[in-house]
Amino acid sequence: MKEVNRELFDIDTSIVYVIGLSEVLYNFQLLFDLKNCFEEKGYKAALFTDTLTKDEMDDVYSLHEYLDPEISSEKLVIANRYMKEIEITHNYDLFLVGIEKGTVSFGREILEDMGLTVYSISRILHPDCVVLQIFWGDYEKEDIKKIEQETEQILGEEIDFINIRNKAVDLNESLKKNEIISFEIEKKLVDSTMRGLKNECIFALDSQNEIERLTEAIITRLQNYVEIERV
Repeated sequence: MKEVNRELFDIDTSIVYVIGLSEVLYNFQLLFDLKNCFEEKGYKAALFTDTLTKDEMDDVYSLHEYLDPEISSEKLVIANRYMKEIEITHNYDLFLVGIEKGTVSFGREILEDMGLTVYSISRILHPDCVVLQIFWGDYEKEDIKKIEQETEQILGEEIDFINIRNKAVDLNESLKKNEIISFEIEKKLVDSTMRGLKNECIFALDSQNEIERLTEAIITRLQNYVEIERV
């Protein structure tokens, strides 16, 4: 690619990231449900993902070819132009960006993507709002803050909302296989953890009510962001 073509374009559409500590936490159906919820409230949303999409769906775009088998600055520039073209061609109110690759490594034994994909996409697409999906744990408030800070160091952005999935890590099996092995837990454990944390920015997106609550929270956050930017 010639040096003259390496300019990155600003994306003016509001951008919401949905990312996770591990690729195990990725859930395309959740992304699709969020997209539908925004549209029900009158917002035209495009969904971008770093995974391959099997079927063509309206307003769903894959960034996989720009990130696999390896990421390069040239591919990222092309991806940025691809998204800018979509922004110009379509009149979207929102870009919902769901990234499968995880944000962190789990010690020296379980590396996963080490946040490379999330970091790379954030270089070409600045998020206005970030939703981080985490495993269930018996958390204290300080634990959530530490989890947020670890991802914020990679992303260069603050985490706005947390989604606690009903998945826990089987540490022994994960260490044996050098990959994250998870198992599902009962919903009541997640609900109990949320009540204990008493934080309106923490969600358990396993129901339509919670998806509605997050959608409204994101809309409010984006509206506040626009007001701040205008000032």
